[in-house]
Amino acid sequence: MKPSPIRYFFGHGWKVSMCIGALVVAVWVGLSCGSFSVWAALAVLLALPLGCILGAVFLWPFFFIVGSKINGSPFHEGDLVHILVGPHRDRVGRIYEMWPSRNQVRVEIGDQAKKDVTDVFSYNEICRERDV
Repeated sequence: MKPSPIRYFFGHGWKVSMCIGALVVAVWVGLSCGSFSVWAALAVLLALPLGCILGAVFLWPFFFIVGSKINGSPFHEGDLVHILVGPHRDRVGRIYEMWPSRNQVRVEIGDQAKKDVTDVFSYNEICRERDV
């Protein structure tokens, strides 16, 4: 069964938090400039990277915690999970190794992925298959 859109949204929490941070800072700077000018446009453009950094620092932890819980965390070895992001998106596999210190798991998706260590996913990037 395909996961709901909100699960995919929180699966991309890192990107979403950076985009929201950039948007908020850019709007704030744009409104602070008062009227439109070349300098106001330049200030908004220069504010975008700062917003990305602030979003990553302040919003990402929130998105990670909420996304992990919505997607079924805590996970355990043997859980059947649905991958929400990356080249293995929409594949289903079983967790075979836990990395709790990094909040990551390894999912059985093939021998080559296991060998290349491309089967590692963060808690918010997967969801329990039975909860879908």
